[in-house]
Amino acid sequence: MTCRDLAKHLGSVIDATVPDPTALFYVYETARQVRYLKLSDLKCHYQHIKRVPVDRMYKPPETMAATMHRIQDNVSRADSTEKIFEALSEMAERMFERDGFHVPMLFMLDRHHTIIDFMSVEFNDQVEKYIFWRNISDRFVANKAASVVWICEAWIRDANKLNSLAINKLSIIGERLYINLLDDTGISKSAGWEIIRSIDGQNMALKKLEYDDLNGKIPFFFAPILHAIGLPYPDYF
Repeated sequence: MTCRDLAKHLGSVIDATVPDPTALFYVYETARQVRYLKLSDLKCHYQHIKRVPVDRMYKPPETMAATMHRIQDNVSRADSTEKIFEALSEMAERMFERDGFHVPMLFMLDRHHTIIDFMSVEFNDQVEKYIFWRNISDRFVANKAASVVWICEAWIRDANKLNSLAINKLSIIGERLYINLLDDTGISKSAGWEIIRSIDGQNMALKKLEYDDLNGKIPFFFAPILHAIGLPYPDYF
């Protein structure tokens, strides 16, 4: 049971002046001062965390207001993994159609399917992706999260030379928008869209994939979370 659950059980709410637990992660990471050495440049690096306050005055563009309010309502009313996944999937699709891109987004949810943590991230290379997901596994446990949802764009590369070239050297043959979900029982869900760009790159469109190209498999980047919550790795890992 979390403090939020206890307050609800007692017919009360937590005072707004009490800091949210996620506010302490920046202090925690700064105090630990964990550094890692990149073999690519032989320099020490560390993860930067910046906490951005919510803009309570933000209003979506008029053309998107009705859609975003409906999606927000669907998210707040979601009472199952399937419903929260559907709501966030629609959000991802609509935001890409509006902006022509989608920044990486990560949501953590509790057992009531309420969002308890949210963040975005910027990667410079694959090393930073590994460090990020390792830290996310710690954050998942600290938040007592029940599920995590990851939304991002991804390049599709030609795997014919996978055994002879590094992944970042393989030819890019397409782009996708993905949403992936993992809960603390090991259930995984995913959906994707092909990103279609005009020749000049000025116009973009999404084409929903007719099938789950992960075929129900858990993405490899969720491995640190599986380990942190004590679930075994699937055989294909």
